[in-house]
Amino acid sequence: MRQPRLDLTLAALCCLGALVSPPSAAVPVNHAQGVLGATDALLLVIDGLDEEMAAQGLSRMRVEQELSSRLLAAGMQVVPESGLAAGQNTGILTLRVRLDRAPYYFFLYNINLTLSSKLPMNAGSNAFTTTPTWSDGWVGAVQPTDVGQLQGFAEELLARFLEQREVE
Repeated sequence: MRQPRLDLTLAALCCLGALVSPPSAAVPVNHAQGVLGATDALLLVIDGLDEEMAAQGLSRMRVEQELSSRLLAAGMQVVPESGLAAGQNTGILTLRVRLDRAPYYFFLYNINLTLSSKLPMNAGSNAFTTTPTWSDGWVGAVQPTDVGQLQGFAEELLARFLEQREVE
């Protein structure tokens, strides 16, 4: 008679252990050698940070300010969207954050940083398309009180990007 209750308890503990696991790294996108080092200006795009995340301690403005200041300190120019077409070696650096409320009052998250490089459409114009040339990220689970830690994860992803850029 006690066997079903024990199985249910073990299953619940396994699920709980999976929810509080540390972040797991995503597989970086392979990139062409030299692309990161040649990119000297970036349009910084923050995607997915909303009011609910701000209420939980993850402010879009604070994240954008911190990442911009780190890029500037690393010698990269941060350009507005209007400056994207003008620069030859300008890329788009996108921080994408997804946060979903899970059962038992946890949040599941996916945080990703992607560099998209410009590819000219033709030599005589400013028309271009973009292609992802570098990407890294994490997925995991956090308690609502720890959502603000995702800013630290974003900063770590940016540090990895800048480190890879220095290597090239």
